[in-house]
Amino acid sequence: MKKKGKSNSFKAMNLFERIFAVSILILLIIVCISVIIGSIFFGFAGFFKLFGVRYESFSSLLALSL
Repeated sequence: MKKKGKSNSFKAMNLFERIFAVSILILLIIVCISVIIGSIFFGFAGFFKLFGVRYESFSSLLALSL
């Protein structure tokens, strides 16, 4: 069954719609990666605080977690 009206295909989009769609996808990927890295970083910080581990700076903690 065919849909009436515009097709939702990427090829059928105009330039503005393509740029908007790609921008939203890139933003979504950046947010997802940031949440994952932030969870790892603050997870290690919380874990170390819970067990009383001391670290010199946040950069040393970041180097340890990656």
